[in-house]
Amino acid sequence: MPPEPLRRANLLVVNDTEAAFYGEALRLFCDSILGPIESGDGHYGGELMRSLEAFIECNGQWERAARQLYCHRHTLRYRIRKVEELTGRDLSSARDRIEFWLALRGRELVA
Repeated sequence: MPPEPLRRANLLVVNDTEAAFYGEALRLFCDSILGPIESGDGHYGGELMRSLEAFIECNGQWERAARQLYCHRHTLRYRIRKVEELTGRDLSSARDRIEFWLALRGRELVA
């Protein structure tokens, strides 16, 4: 009889080997998308990550995201352009926004 499936981090896994495999795959996915932001902008990487997350969570609404971050909308636009430069992605693309969102949520699961 196969082992009872377990729920870990909202992923259905059968055993610890699968959990480790999927956890590592998720970590690699997150690193491939978010790694350039963290490593490419030194001590400003944290601000870029917070700006990216706010921008995505506010559905690309510049004013709302800037208010959430307590910064000017032009500052936020600069930060988002920097994120795009570092990652080679375009936040006007729904596909890229989805991948960023998945990577940000994935980081929460593997942290």
